[in-house]
Amino acid sequence: MRRCKVQDFYRKVIVFDVLINVFDVLINI
Repeated sequence: MRRCKVQDFYRKVIVFDVLINVFDVLINI
């Protein structure tokens, strides 16, 4: 159970990080 929750948390963090990177690229253009 804990591992599953941790993986889900990391998945959300990775998605959030990707969204921030995309937003940063859009601002730089």
